Amino acid sequence: MKTEAPMLNPACPVCQSPNRAALVALRELGQSIEEIADGSGFDMAIVEEHFAAHLSGGTDDTGKVLRDSEELYFSSVLSGNMSAAASALSVRARIVAEKNRTKATERKQKSLLGDADPCDPHNWPAELAEFIQAVQDDIVRRVVDFEATT
Repeated sequence: MKTEAPMLNPACPVCQSPNRAALVALRELGQSIEEIADGSGFDMAIVEEHFAAHLSGGTDDTGKVLRDSEELYFSSVLSGNMSAAASALSVRARIVAEKNRTKATERKQKSLLGDADPCDPHNWPAELAEFIQAVQDDIVRRVVDFEATT
């Protein structure tokens, strides 16, 4: 999933509006382009172009939170609320850090498994083979211990 940052376009009146985040929220709540244009006073074509050109990217929860934090940042800067802008950047930084941590974990797991065929131990990476051997040895040890006590 790739989430692109909503661009702040100096030529786009919606991008320059302090109400930018509110307009995006209205769209995500299901308001039509026409309803948003009527309520905001922007021409419908301008609102439509803004959403088409500047708000592509992820629709999953993480993508939405990233996009919302960026929208809040832009709106906060435009309205001069630096405290809210800093808060929005903090949210984004935490999400990006978590995504990077998750990707690193996935890469580590993939490198451990590689293209290992679970039915053919001859093509297992050495670390995986050692791990499975340790698990099997522990199972055998527990069976022997159990049999010795019965």
